[in-house]
Amino acid sequence: MIDALLREGHDLQLLMRPPAAELAHALLPEAEVHVIGCDPWHGTTRQRLDPFAEDFEVLARFNPDLFVAAAFQTTFFDEQWLASGFARIRSVGFVSADGAGAEAPSWSVAVSVPVAMPETEKCRHLAMAITGHEMRFDPPRQPGSDDVARAEKLLAEIGVPAHGFIVVCAGNRPGLVLKDWGESRWGRLLAAMAREDRRPLVFLGNPKEAASIDRIRKTLPAGTSSISLASSPPPVPVTHALVSLSAAYLGRDSGPMHLAAATGRPLLALFGGAHWPRFVPPAPEGVILTCATPCRGCNFDCPFPEPHCVSGIPEERVMEAWRSLGGMHGLRVIEIPPGESWLEQHREVMTRRNSRRAASLVQTLQAALGRLISGA
Repeated sequence: MIDALLREGHDLQLLMRPPAAELAHALLPEAEVHVIGCDPWHGTTRQRLDPFAEDFEVLARFNPDLFVAAAFQTTFFDEQWLASGFARIRSVGFVSADGAGAEAPSWSVAVSVPVAMPETEKCRHLAMAITGHEMRFDPPRQPGSDDVARAEKLLAEIGVPAHGFIVVCAGNRPGLVLKDWGESRWGRLLAAMAREDRRPLVFLGNPKEAASIDRIRKTLPAGTSSISLASSPPPVPVTHALVSLSAAYLGRDSGPMHLAAATGRPLLALFGGAHWPRFVPPAPEGVILTCATPCRGCNFDCPFPEPHCVSGIPEERVMEAWRSLGGMHGLRVIEIPPGESWLEQHREVMTRRNSRRAASLVQTLQAALGRLISGA
């Protein structure tokens, strides 16, 4: 969407968090990119006094005609914008068409969309609200030649041939548990793959995933060519170039997965259900696998020991999907129904959870009534 607006001649200032700002600098040099000083998603930001004062000073100098809210969902930055002197400026943002989420912000132009609508489609609606007409959405730009050269140099240093390796995102870390298929499953799958496919595996991730990735790599058959870049990950633009030089992507729903989709690489991605299907990528070739649990859309509020929406994906279905890559066109989204035994467990867990919530609500109301009576 940003690229489409730039093509129409609009002057844009992008307000972004790192590392997204780093990638925006590389891909959209025509846009002015400002890195927001405080993370609008972090809980501690709400505890700070005037956390976006310096950002608003930058915006005042830019003097925008229109404020476009984050496409994903309203952030604390958006809330502060609407409460500031900038509220006089015309604004465009999303509101839920299905009654989900918090109270709708007071946008000048409210774009009503279902929460579960894929984010790419939401952006189309947003662009229409901004410009008043349909826009041509081309795939995001390929990496720049300098970043490709840096990626090729890195591949030469680690002894991996360009276009002959597979990018893997399979490590776990705190915060990823509800998207994780499990180290043992990844280990078995990759071991089976390695016996059929001798292409090197290049693991991407961040330093907190490095130990998990190392444990997975230790389960691979002797002679398997694999390397992890998680301990010292390359800059985001170089990662973009690395993914563009790969033969395929395999892993969870992740940033590199979206880069693979953007650069036209075949991909196989395993999805949980927390935000299903909002972040399914518009990939030209690939397979998306998920388990169709009735609790999808939970926004990561999972009452189970492990997220069956992703852990319930059978290993044989993943291997079958992997073998199908390279001989297909378009994106296949496969929703696997859960077994009856798990559905029975789901009913029991949700019944207990709803009972606890009802009891807690009654206690809260009784306490409030008690305070009201004693105060009278």
